[in-house]
Amino acid sequence: MPQHQPKVGMLLVADKNESVVRYALAGTTQPIAVSRFDLSPAEQAALPAEDALTRAVALELGDHTPE
Repeated sequence: MPQHQPKVGMLLVADKNESVVRYALAGTTQPIAVSRFDLSPAEQAALPAEDALTRAVALELGDHTPE
């Protein structure tokens, strides 16, 4: 929407872990919006596997040997 500011990133977590979120956002001075999404079992099943996402990110970053 025109009235919304552009997004600069998204932090996705599977479980609530305040320490991880604080660490990930420690350097930011921008306002942060927080939201929670609960997926149905069918929606969860439609998501790619964690290793597939890891490989895709590694390839995008130019690291062709994801761990």
